[in-house]
Amino acid sequence: MIYLPGRGESYLALSPSADYPLQASGWIDHNILRFFAGNEMVEITGKSNMLQKSDFGTVWVYHVPESELDRAKDRGVEFSCGDKVEFLIHMYHKKRTSVGAMARTSPAPTHRNQPSSTDRDCGSSLRQW
Repeated sequence: MIYLPGRGESYLALSPSADYPLQASGWIDHNILRFFAGNEMVEITGKSNMLQKSDFGTVWVYHVPESELDRAKDRGVEFSCGDKVEFLIHMYHKKRTSVGAMARTSPAPTHRNQPSSTDRDCGSSLRQW
């Protein structure tokens, strides 16, 4: 999952999901990952080839536009990896709904979000693609 302020969350996978409507709107070319976040192109350049078994690949994207709650929290850039895109979507949806419930009963925190304890070293996951 990549969260970009003003653009929302983008969940990336190398194959479509039976559970979520991912779109084939991204691609990897050696060390460059490109995908669309809404109507804008995002490009991420790595130091080495991002795929282990190929130089090129399609990236499936599930995009969640930025919410009013995200804008109010002043969220910074976030990057999280997991073994399955379904897990990440479920995890962040659960976090959003629980934070949304808290926001209705208490003021929003004044600090930027820190990576959660479930975040992993994403470099090895990208290379496994």
